[in-house]
Amino acid sequence: MICFVVGVLAGCDAWTFLSYKYAPDAPGYSGSLTVETLGAPVEVVFDRYAVPHITAQNEEDLFFAVGYVQARERLFQMILLRAVSQGRLAELFGNESQGEDKLFSDLLTVDRWFRVIGLSRHGRQAVARMNEKHRALGERYVAGVNEAMRRETRPIELRLLKHEPEPWTLEDTMTIARLQGWTLLTNMPHELIRFMLALELGDDVAEETFPARYDHPGRYIINRKDKDYRPVAAAWNEDAAEPAPVSASAYPEYRDVALRLLAIETHVRDVAYGMASPAASNSFAVAPSRTKSGKALIANDPHLEHHAPGIFYLMHFTAPGLDAMGATMPGAPLIVTGRNRDVVWTATTTFADMQDVYLEKIDPTDPSRYLTENGPVPFEVEEQIVREKLDDGAFREHPMTLRRTRHGPVLNDAAGMIPDGAPIMAMKTTMENAGGDVDALSRLARARSVEEFRDAFTYWEVPIQNWTAADRDGHIGYFPAGRAPLRRNYDGMKPVPGWTGTYEWDGFIPPDRIPQMFDPPSGMIVTANNHVLPPEDYPWPFCSDPMPPYRADRIAEMILETPKLDAKDMARIQIDTYAKQGERLAPVMIGAIRGEDLTEVESRALGWLHAWDYRTNTTSPARRFFT
Repeated sequence: MICFVVGVLAGCDAWTFLSYKYAPDAPGYSGSLTVETLGAPVEVVFDRYAVPHITAQNEEDLFFAVGYVQARERLFQMILLRAVSQGRLAELFGNESQGEDKLFSDLLTVDRWFRVIGLSRHGRQAVARMNEKHRALGERYVAGVNEAMRRETRPIELRLLKHEPEPWTLEDTMTIARLQGWTLLTNMPHELIRFMLALELGDDVAEETFPARYDHPGRYIINRKDKDYRPVAAAWNEDAAEPAPVSASAYPEYRDVALRLLAIETHVRDVAYGMASPAASNSFAVAPSRTKSGKALIANDPHLEHHAPGIFYLMHFTAPGLDAMGATMPGAPLIVTGRNRDVVWTATTTFADMQDVYLEKIDPTDPSRYLTENGPVPFEVEEQIVREKLDDGAFREHPMTLRRTRHGPVLNDAAGMIPDGAPIMAMKTTMENAGGDVDALSRLARARSVEEFRDAFTYWEVPIQNWTAADRDGHIGYFPAGRAPLRRNYDGMKPVPGWTGTYEWDGFIPPDRIPQMFDPPSGMIVTANNHVLPPEDYPWPFCSDPMPPYRADRIAEMILETPKLDAKDMARIQIDTYAKQGERLAPVMIGAIRGEDLTEVESRALGWLHAWDYRTNTTSPARRFFT
């Protein structure tokens, strides 16, 4: 039996509000139901914020209940995430032309793109790599989702769409998990932009315009005073080859393909990637030496986009040996960022480079083959059907032929507008055959110390995130765990020829050589999408195109201004509105404008800059220049 108990919905007004807000489709928050496949009773208590607290007597029943609760609360969101990641949006919404400024315009292009990049393939690979224990627990989660789909009233969105979703699968779960990781990767479009700039302006001017791994002045996550990687990096340098320059000017025939792929990727990002923004996250931890309580403190804002419902779904899990709470992703059963009774963990994006674009050559004598240093080899080919929903409820089928080289999917296949005879580009990614995330998240939910937290992430593969943790004993640590390619002869900043064998991956950076930090002497760890460490201190390309360190500088500044911090101080830092980049940029702009013949509007704008206190609150008109 699984029992749903009303938590603290205090007062008649609160209950009336919830009834009004959700009626007639609100799931019940009290009562009980019988489920034959449960081994023992499970209790679910919803608190005043409608956060479910699930208590089970074994893990199998816990995972079932998590699946049931997520599906009864967030089923349409799960179906939507599945449709995006599997390239099936047009199957849900059709493909009527709505204009480029509309949210769901040209969904067939979006679907083709996701079919090509192959998140479903990566989801299948992840399931195949799961160990027996976690696959069994994953199937119990799936069983809970499907039980809720059978029992609960369909969400109004599905009824309006007249969509009857097929049963949930473990592959669905792992595929949408890859979607969340994919949206945090930015290197592929940056490679294409650098390639286009180099073709138009030349390699030197392009490098000056959009430098590879620009080292912004300011704070790093791992600063030399906390941990100096230069001595150990010197010992590792024997394994690191000097990158060989790749000149884009030698490959002008790829220009139109790169331009079209950039246009497609931009459209897809506008339509489907709004669910996750890679920029502006932050986390910071302080050691007991910096706190009033003598305990470590930690804060985190993953800064994903605001949605209704939200991207995260907060949950609390309790079972023998497990008591953890935090943010789950609807459609997946594990806590991504949260805490247990001993450890708190947080995440932000590293901008680690996990994608490479390859210029490929088709065999001129046989278009079913492509060239390698060892001669032509056949493409791996897969036929798929993209379905488009029509006004009468019928479907139009759009056949797709997907090709793969040894490096990965042929990106041209996402766009019918690229001529068949055009040069092709393929993409390599660390998501290929990656599947350790369930194992890692399961272990960290049970971690009893920062060291155990670090050990759990030896199983993590994609994506590389800035994981920061603090434990009950006052230790703090930083671990950007995951697969980071060891590139042969290149740095991953521009597309490279794929037919020579010169530019390949030689595996991944060993886990013990990924930068990390434990109990830094400064007593603080600050991550805000800034550089992990000085690029010259590390022998391999790692962090590509990070954000400027303004936010990290400001967080560190506020920590240092407060001799002893408490939870209120951490919250104050979290919601600070001071734009530190204004300190640097506003005077430069004022100096450049001074003495010019300005219009009335321009003069007013200059006055705003002069008077600006660098706060970005709603009363500051100058905020629009820098936020």
